[in-house]
Amino acid sequence: MSMHRQSLSGTIPSTSPVVTGNTLSHEQRAALHYRQGEKDRALELYKEAARLSPGDVAVQKAYADFMYVALGRADEALPLYQHVLDLKPNDAETLQILGNICASRQQPIDARQYFSRLLEIEPWNMTIKKSLEALPANDSPANSFKAEILSAQKSVHEGEDDRVHAALDRIMLMKQEAVHGTDSARREPSYAEIQNMASRGQHDQALAALEQLVSRTPDHAVAHNDLGVLYANSGKTEKALQHYRRAVELDPEAIIYQKNLADLLFVAEGDAESALQTYVAILKAKPKDVETLGSIAQVCTSLGRTDDAGFFYDKILEIEPWNQTTRLQREALQSSRSSPPSYERAQKLAGEGRTLEARQALEEFVRSSPGHAAAHNDLGVLCYQTGRVQDAQAHYEEAVRLDPGNMTFQKNLAEYYSVAQGRNEDALRIFVDLLRENPRDAETLVSIGKICDMMGRTDDARDFFRNALEAEPWNQNAREMLRRS
Repeated sequence: MSMHRQSLSGTIPSTSPVVTGNTLSHEQRAALHYRQGEKDRALELYKEAARLSPGDVAVQKAYADFMYVALGRADEALPLYQHVLDLKPNDAETLQILGNICASRQQPIDARQYFSRLLEIEPWNMTIKKSLEALPANDSPANSFKAEILSAQKSVHEGEDDRVHAALDRIMLMKQEAVHGTDSARREPSYAEIQNMASRGQHDQALAALEQLVSRTPDHAVAHNDLGVLYANSGKTEKALQHYRRAVELDPEAIIYQKNLADLLFVAEGDAESALQTYVAILKAKPKDVETLGSIAQVCTSLGRTDDAGFFYDKILEIEPWNQTTRLQREALQSSRSSPPSYERAQKLAGEGRTLEARQALEEFVRSSPGHAAAHNDLGVLCYQTGRVQDAQAHYEEAVRLDPGNMTFQKNLAEYYSVAQGRNEDALRIFVDLLRENPRDAETLVSIGKICDMMGRTDDARDFFRNALEAEPWNQNAREMLRRS
């Protein structure tokens, strides 16, 4: 499966600064907890979001993506994606994911059905054609794999642990022998294994393996695209753009590569004109692609071309009259035409999870009110969440310059220095100054402890975590950090 980078989903930084006055959605809170290593809490919030919005495609897909990509629980993700498909039967990305899950589970018949449905929608999609051709025939060793899996499942139900382990060992051995031959100890990881690394969250290993793969096979378009995804998610925009552009050059008919390139140009680079050119090229091939129409509308909004943005939102509503998200975006656009830039409106958009629109609204607001410290702070948060890392720094620093006594602004700047730039000494200097003013501030104590831990000063880190627990015995973050250190 070729990876698709969701531009705004799950982009909250590992130590996320605070947007003043906002209420985060369940999905945003889930992403925040996941970035902080709290997977169980994130899972609870994604489940609750899905329960509260059973008919919302975006929410249901976010839950399925979390289960599949973040937790690596493909078996549990499968019915979730099938539910997404029930809501939106022609969703190309969901069909592709389902096809790949079934292929990885050695279910070629089901995989073939999903891939075939996708090709009916996107007959030009060479990636899917290759995936379909790569599926084993019904009399291939895949049937043996399936028999072993069924044997393992049966053994689990019967409580026969030895048989389970033996069956699983045979599965792994058979796969290695079938795909790579018996001498697998010295081989390089296959592309499928690299995908598994990425889905399990082993991003550094996947990056290294993909770099080796493209050095051996420089014309591997899918690998270049996936490198772009991983680099983009790591904040390395230039490297991501390099690989996205190479993927598009190698396979110009693959729409997903063009989307990834355009998304990054617009969201992280702020190059609206180049992004728009790419989106328009996609639209020529797929005139009714709702995702692309929405992206063009957002670009037009950022360029102040509100009439054009309204035209593209209307096109989406012609195709999907039930699309409530687009309807709200259309109404907000109409409202913004008749009202001056508003800090409250930007806060409302952020609270609704409409991160990109909130960032654009705040950018417009600070142009008219450059001395508004809270707006600069919040714009720093939103820029960081959407990959505009350098812009985030400028706004964090401006918020502190305008209101140096605000602890939240100081903390956000310090967290940025530490997390985004590795400037631990600068961050430590800010936190120590804050601690002098408020020696029992648990949040500051925990932050100093984390920096000490990153700098290898484990004993100091533990002392700060203990001090935080003395100040706030209920502080679970401090307790968890103390346990890990």
